[in-house]
Amino acid sequence: MKERHVLKWVKSGELEDTLWVSLGFTSTLETDDRLHVVCATTFDAQDIKHRMDTIYLERFDQAYSCFHGAHSIEVTPDGVRLKLNAHGRKSLDFREHLHLALPKAALRGWKSALRVFAKMQGYHCGEIVKVD
Repeated sequence: MKERHVLKWVKSGELEDTLWVSLGFTSTLETDDRLHVVCATTFDAQDIKHRMDTIYLERFDQAYSCFHGAHSIEVTPDGVRLKLNAHGRKSLDFREHLHLALPKAALRGWKSALRVFAKMQGYHCGEIVKVD
């Protein structure tokens, strides 16, 4: 099953131990919906034990969040495509194939987000991220 939303805004950044991209869109669940994609650059044995050693995904509220929720995150010229596993679909209330599409007009912040997504690929937590 596929789900598609058009991006309204994008923000991204780098912290001491975290890379993040936030993608804003409108859905039937929330007018000001968003998906935060967070990649830790460091983690420890306890993080691994609690399965917190991969991408963290969160919508507009922590009630809709999870680690280990995606098989893949593909960043392409037309947006971001996620393939969610059963845990991700249930936790985030999305369908298996989620496409957050770029609008026809240029989207401010997209180039910066591309750089952050590209950096995620270099970390263990970001191994499911692929930037075309």
